[in-house]
Amino acid sequence: MSESENQRQELITWLNDQPDKNKALLPQNLSNEILDILVDDTKEMYSNKNEVDMKAGATITFTTLLLKSQIEQSTSLDIEPEQLGQYIACYAQALNLEGLRRKGVLSYSPEPTLENIFEDEKREFELTELGRQLEKELVTPH
Repeated sequence: MSESENQRQELITWLNDQPDKNKALLPQNLSNEILDILVDDTKEMYSNKNEVDMKAGATITFTTLLLKSQIEQSTSLDIEPEQLGQYIACYAQALNLEGLRRKGVLSYSPEPTLENIFEDEKREFELTELGRQLEKELVTPH
C-alpha cells in the first residue's frame, strides 16, 4: 500500500472508533495524529514543486468528500471541480488554524461546525503570547 492509502486506512480506522462520526472530522475533534496527517497532506498538495505529485492531496480530498457526504447524509455527491476545490480550501484553512491553536500560537472563532465548515466564512483569530513572540522573531531582522 502507498503512504496515502495507509493514511486513508488510518483515518477510516480512527473514524470508526469515534462515538459521533458525524462531527468527528471537524478539525477541533481530530486526534493530533490525524490532524498532522491532513495538514501535511495539504502542505504537499499546495507546495510549489517543479514536478506534480499525483498522490499529494489524496487524503485531504478523500476526507473532504467523506465529511461532505456525512453532512449531506448521502453516499453519492455531485460536485463540480471548482466547488470541490473550494471545499478543500475551506477545510484546509480550518485544519491549519486548528493546528496553530493546538501549538498555542493563536485562538480563533467561530469554531468550525457542520453548518459552516465549507463556507468561505470570516474567522477571527488572536495571537497568543507565544504567537506574538514568534511574530517578533519572524519580523525582526537578525
